[in-house]
Amino acid sequence: MSPQPLPLGPARDAPMGTSRDPALDDQLAGDRPGPSPEAGAVKVLSILSALGPRDRYPSGALRSVTFTGRTSVKTPLGDLTPNYEFDQARKKYAPSMTFHESGAIKSLRLAQVTMVPTPLGPLPAEKVTFYENGALKRLFPVDGRLSGFWSLNDEKKFNRPIELKLKFTSFRLYLSVLAFYPNGQAKSICLWPKEKLSLSLPHSGQSLPVGAGFSLYPNGQLESLEPAEPSLVATPLGPLLAHDPEATGLTADRNSLVLAPDGQIASLKSLVIIKGYSALGPVTLAPRVKPHPLSDIKKFHCPLTLTFLPQGLAVSHSDPGQTPTLLDYRQPIRLIPYMAQNLVNLSLNLPAF
Repeated sequence: MSPQPLPLGPARDAPMGTSRDPALDDQLAGDRPGPSPEAGAVKVLSILSALGPRDRYPSGALRSVTFTGRTSVKTPLGDLTPNYEFDQARKKYAPSMTFHESGAIKSLRLAQVTMVPTPLGPLPAEKVTFYENGALKRLFPVDGRLSGFWSLNDEKKFNRPIELKLKFTSFRLYLSVLAFYPNGQAKSICLWPKEKLSLSLPHSGQSLPVGAGFSLYPNGQLESLEPAEPSLVATPLGPLLAHDPEATGLTADRNSLVLAPDGQIASLKSLVIIKGYSALGPVTLAPRVKPHPLSDIKKFHCPLTLTFLPQGLAVSHSDPGQTPTLLDYRQPIRLIPYMAQNLVNLSLNLPAF
């Protein structure tokens, strides 16, 4: 008897390690084929022997499954083949599929790079993630494991250039991650390491080199970008060098140069010393220096984040949860180029002005 579709949906009323009914657990264990799935349940169309290790939420709902044989899965993008091979140098040993607690597919690692339909047209993917409503959340063109046996250059051979046409630009580049809003609009584009493109700022028309990537507003307009190098941009306080030496390039959802919906500069990161007045009086704010993670000799210079608000200039370091210092626009604000010797003067507690 040929196996029936296998339901892997939620089991909210079941104790940990079990589903809504014992028969389903027998199916997941590979004992026998199961009944036809209920409408809306996640369906796996495969021989039961393809099922490997599984994990559950405390509610009993399936959290993840790893396949050990070739199978086909129905997804919002069509029938796809989850990864089932883990003996290759580049393959990550991670679950083939993960699920939201509701039973909807959360992520899917594919057996190989596969063309899938997206709001931007067909794109190559080796991993995809989904919102709980089934909309595509992220697409990874390749998903190999980097190690001493598998380099970034090795991984790039499995990638391929992607051509995109957006409202404000078009290009053909190697990409790392594409993110989407729940409504299907593109949210961010993360470039492959060392890839670059030029983007024009909407308000000034100035062209900037972009490194890690850029993000978009839901209406498709440019929201933020990551300058590939220190770039002089016009701000309400005058020209400033925009750059974040700490940018990781792992995602482009949030970048150091942020634009307001009208195209004006909303905030940026910059290695600059700022002198101004807060509600407590005169203040001097400077980048922080911390040990370099890969060197005992080099130091890491952490930029300030400057946010241009109607009520004043908000200045902060990159520390999570830090309350920004608000400088009064009605008082003088001085911008001093950042150099190492400036920090010596600051440490001597010299007058701010």
